[in-house]
Amino acid sequence: MSFFNHISLRHGWRKVPFGRRDIEELTQCASEIVVKIRSSLDARAKGIILRKLSGSSHDYLWGIQHPPKGSSQTSKFIRKLVHATFQDATGGVSF
Repeated sequence: MSFFNHISLRHGWRKVPFGRRDIEELTQCASEIVVKIRSSLDARAKGIILRKLSGSSHDYLWGIQHPPKGSSQTSKFIRKLVHATFQDATGGVSF
């Protein structure tokens, strides 16, 4: 996940309250959902589609205060991560 390759995390200038392993399964699940949605959208689209692949997902992850625990928190995390992936810098959603 490219989020953990951010220069400020690699050099220890910033920290997040979770590690790659804490959210790995959740981000994998969110990724699979994003792929299915994008495939469906791309099948209907005409022409070339330009997009930032991660959307605003990194911004969402920077804002997490603690790793999600329990089924309701994990479901909410996945839902919000998927939504953030489709957002741009101004909050617009690419649907």
